[in-house]
Amino acid sequence: MSWLKGTFGCVVFIGALFATGCSPYPSLCEAQMDCEGGNDADIDACVVLLEAQEDIADTYDCGDFFDDYVACSDERSSCSNDNFGPGNDCNSERDRWSDCVNERR
Repeated sequence: MSWLKGTFGCVVFIGALFATGCSPYPSLCEAQMDCEGGNDADIDACVVLLEAQEDIADTYDCGDFFDDYVACSDERSSCSNDNFGPGNDCNSERDRWSDCVNERR
């Protein structure tokens, strides 16, 4: 879960339920586990973390910024040297989301 730890380090939250429907979370988490190694429980934990972060973003009226970051990550993440994530490609989206939440806390 390296991209989650590094990427979401500023605003780590826990709790939520498993994603359903059109959510990109399961596919992102599955791709991460395929790259870095993991099992179904790791995928579930990854989805829970992302849903919790989405809930927090929505609570602070920062949901659009979070959605932009997830969309960027979904589009640009790749596996390199057993590490999964968007690299620096989504830094501006991540920073807008993080800054929004931190300003409203």
